[in-house]
Amino acid sequence: MNAIQHFRNEERDQARREWLAEQVERLLRCEDADRVQFFSHRQAGSLLRVEGFADKLMEHMGDVDNGPECFVVQCLLAVGRGDYKKAEAIYDANLRSYINEFAEKVIEEAL
Repeated sequence: MNAIQHFRNEERDQARREWLAEQVERLLRCEDADRVQFFSHRQAGSLLRVEGFADKLMEHMGDVDNGPECFVVQCLLAVGRGDYKKAEAIYDANLRSYINEFAEKVIEEAL
């Protein structure tokens, strides 16, 4: 591979990483990504249900957060009592990376 091909590959990889980051951000704002719906829906003219990111994430979080700490429950309870700083701390320390990685995986599988 020559220098020009290497540079083009790097540009292509950078553009893909930026696109993927943008798609993840859209899902994390509860919006549809280019190829991934946020909410589940029925396929037009069919009884087939297409599972959206929110449902997939709920199933995935059951696998991730099955320890004694129950971070999802702690986060929800903190929000419920208005302790948003505590909820944010729990989310940042224990949930954010899993959710981001899962969003990337779902988007890449949809390609």
